[in-house]
Amino acid sequence: AITEDRDRSVACLEELFKYYDSTPGSMPEAYEQAAQESKRSLVVCDYIAGMTDQLLLRQHHDHFGSADL
Repeated sequence: AITEDRDRSVACLEELFKYYDSTPGSMPEAYEQAAQESKRSLVVCDYIAGMTDQLLLRQHHDHFGSADL
C-alpha cells in the first residue's frame, strides 16, 4: 500500500510539474510574477514543494480529474 501511494504521488508530481511549467497563468499570482523574473521550471518546483500531500492530490484532481484521492 505504501509503494502504491508513493508511486501515485510521484505520477501526480510529474503531471502537475508539466502542467504548471507549460501553462502560464496556472499558478497563484505571486508565483507567476516570480516566473517572469526567474526560470519558470524553478518557480514551479518551489510552488509544488510548498504543497502538502493532500493539496497536491487535490490540485491533480482539479486539473486532471483523477478520481483516486
